[in-house]
Amino acid sequence: MKKIFIIFLIISYFGFNSCVSNTKNEKKTQTEKSSENKICDEFMKKYEDMMNEYLHIIDEYFNNPTDETTAAHYMELMQETLELSEEWEKLIDCTDDKKYKDKFEAISEEVENKISELGL
Repeated sequence: MKKIFIIFLIISYFGFNSCVSNTKNEKKTQTEKSSENKICDEFMKKYEDMMNEYLHIIDEYFNNPTDETTAAHYMELMQETLELSEEWEKLIDCTDDKKYKDKFEAISEEVENKISELGL
């Protein structure tokens, strides 16, 4: 009887530990996912702000291409845009997530439409 009780305790112990371990893994996964979402959200905010500024500058540049300040700002934004595109490619978790991919593509399409509209 004692052996059966000890075997039952051992099986219960391992069963309990596996449940606790799975719960910890789920929490870790949720924490990691939350962290990844935060990184993606921050990137999308930065990208959207940059593209809004870019749209504003290309309007100014198109209306007055001889303004040196606008031209210099335009060139800076072009460089920053390239850097953001490279950063986007490195954010695998974001690029694989449909929500972020669709948002990135929508913002990019808006910029492309504006450039086409201006005849650039």
